[in-house]
Amino acid sequence: EGDKLHALLTVDFKGVDLYVTLGGNLSFKSHTGALVPSEVKVGSHPVPASMLAGRLDLSMEVPEAVTGVRVENGELVVETR
Repeated sequence: EGDKLHALLTVDFKGVDLYVTLGGNLSFKSHTGALVPSEVKVGSHPVPASMLAGRLDLSMEVPEAVTGVRVENGELVVETR
């Protein structure tokens, strides 16, 4: 959506499926892409994104050929060499 990434995750919590929605900006540095959350919901309940700071790793390594990752006009843009 715009320049933000939104992800809907299903998380098993003690045998119950919880739906977690994360929204935020992508960052890219040293072949690692990361979602920096600015909005979080568990089900339909908003949760302050600051509560996740240092508790949730939303990063992943990308292949060396990838030189950039961003969301632009609602689309994921991956730049390569």
